[in-house]
Formats: sequence, C-alpha cells, structure tokens
Amino acid sequence: MKSSTVRIHSLDELRGICLALMVLYHAMYDIYALYNVYIPFFYSAPMRFLQSFFAGVFIMIAGITCSFSRSNFKRGIKTLVCALAVSLSTMLVTPAEPILFGILHLLGVCMVLYPLAAVVLNQLPQTLSALALFLLFAATWLVPSRKVGFFAFPLLDLSPQLYTNFWFAAVGFAPADFVSADYFPLLPWGFLFLAGSRIGHLLAIKGVPAALTVLRFPFWAACGRNSLAVYLLHQPVLIFIFTLVGILRKSLFSS
Repeated sequence: MKSSTVRIHSLDELRGICLALMVLYHAMYDIYALYNVYIPFFYSAPMRFLQSFFAGVFIMIAGITCSFSRSNFKRGIKTLVCALAVSLSTMLVTPAEPILFGILHLLGVCMVLYPLAAVVLNQLPQTLSALALFLLFAATWLVPSRKVGFFAFPLLDLSPQLYTNFWFAAVGFAPADFVSADYFPLLPWGFLFLAGSRIGHLLAIKGVPAALTVLRFPFWAACGRNSLAVYLLHQPVLIFIFTLVGILRKSLFSS
C-alpha cells in the first residue's frame, strides 16, 4: 500500500499472506468438489475461525488503504465489475453454488460508498470512532444468522420478516433460499472496513511509522500489490492444476 510519499510494505506483505491462505482454503474446497476427498480440518471450527480472521484482516487492510487512494469511487467500480464477472462465471460453471455477494462485492460497495461515509467520519475523533465501528462489527456479527449480540454470543433474535427479500442479502438479511458460495454482507463486514479506514486516516494525518515501510518479504509484498489479479486468477489456475493431476492419475493407473 502506498501513502503520499512512501509505500507501506508491511500491509502489502500481510495482504499477500492473507491471499495465500485464501488460496489454500479454496484448494481444499476444490479437492473435495472435484474428487470427493473429505478433509476433516476443512470443516472444523478452527478452520472457520481462521477463514473469518484472515478475511477480516484482508477487509481491514482494504479499509486502511482508502485514506491513501486517489479515487476510491473508481477503485470501487473496477472491483464491482470484477465481482460481477465472478458472479456470472460461477453461475455458469457452478450454478448450484454461485458467488452472489462475496468479498469482492463487499469491497466494491464499501469503496464506492466510502467517500460519503468519510465526510462524516473524518469529523469524528478517529480512535473513538474506530473503536465504535469495531464494536458495531462485533454486535452485528450474527446478523446473517438472524441475531445480534457480541461476536458468537447472541443476545437478541431479529424478526424473520427482515429476511424475506433477496436484495437485502447484500446487507446481511438473506432469505432462507439465498445461496452464495462466498458470502460477505455489509453487516457485519462493512463496519470492519470502516474501522480500518479510521486507522488509515490516522496514519495519513500522523505519518506512517518507518518500521511499516521496510520491505522484508518481497514475494508476499508482490502478491499483496496484485491482490485483485491473484483473486481473479487463483481459482481457474487451481482447477486447471487439479484437473490435470486427475487426468494424469487416471492415465497412470489405467496403463
């Protein structure tokens, strides 16, 4: 990630590591989908925690970068176009499990709306607003499960009538028949994006610590700088590799 004068390599590196873990997660999913090989850890509670944790780190970094972007609206439109391409391709290739509102959709919408949110948020105390946004993230964590509380601890049930409109799925109020293989609604994830934007705003005002500008892991930094390309290409590459392995395996055992 680049500020007005220096590049924040640590954020690029961290984003690259998050992408690598995402690729590993999708690789395990593809192995099961293509070869029906059950990997117990893939469906375990630790895996669900790790998936949410590193996705959250990725989303927060995207929020941080908003304070250093020349045009968040343009970035958002570009991301939404890519998200639409992902939706269309998954509807054709895996119609039973399309991606209708995944992480790209979330980031695109957040980037487009960020200039409006920043008008208000930039007038508030940044540390307190970041904390408030993170608490809202925790409180709305269970909204897709029709509850509110504090992360996985429910306090109140929400009305089922909120979950009847297909288009409200983007907000977090998905009806029972809504299916999206990758699902990151605005509630709760939009609050985490905005919390990250407050951290970015503080860095833009007070300056970036020198330790964050040191390039330590060039490979991970390169992955982080090209995160959109990695996201778009990793699944076709994985499927090609696993399909090729399956063909070779079949030919070897049949001969």
